[in-house]
Amino acid sequence: MKLSLKLLVLMAILAVVVIWANFEKFSIYFITGYDEGAARTYMYYTSFEMLGDYFPFGSGFGTFGTDASGRYYSPLYYKYGLNFIYGCRPDDYQTDHSFFMDTFFPVVIGQFGIIGTLLFIKFWMKRLKEASLVQLQKYKLFMIAFVYMGIESIASSSFLGSPSVGMMMTMGLCLNIKIKNYAEGKYNSSGLQRREVP
Repeated sequence: MKLSLKLLVLMAILAVVVIWANFEKFSIYFITGYDEGAARTYMYYTSFEMLGDYFPFGSGFGTFGTDASGRYYSPLYYKYGLNFIYGCRPDDYQTDHSFFMDTFFPVVIGQFGIIGTLLFIKFWMKRLKEASLVQLQKYKLFMIAFVYMGIESIASSSFLGSPSVGMMMTMGLCLNIKIKNYAEGKYNSSGLQRREVP
């Protein structure tokens, strides 16, 4: 599947339609949420602050946006003023309004820093490149699972919990078929399918 101007335009139109249909939530998470004291928005803003403060490796495992950071109440919540935000206060842990482990991307950005974020992006770029070598049906299945996980992780910790297991297994199976085909010699070193010799 090759990227073309037509495909890029269609993807841009689809993105605009999705944002328009979900603008209220998009606005709360990324635009007005900071003024309204939304925990998810503060997690995103804080994670980008942490990129500079804990350059280049981040604050470390279990220090931000995880169950451990709420259970043992990480000092980072005090440092960045999150201890006053509804859902991130010290006594909010394990309540119905706990937001300690509620979104995935700030965890990657804050805990793992610029190095971890770049490695995370590189990992998924490599998986996308591998997915482009499989049959079209498997590529579509991989992309559906990939896009689902990307959207779900904006306002959920799917990568850290059980919903990710099925999606990751699906993506792994799609790519495993490509690896098997390499082993059987069905693909050459450039990733192009070999023609069967009659």
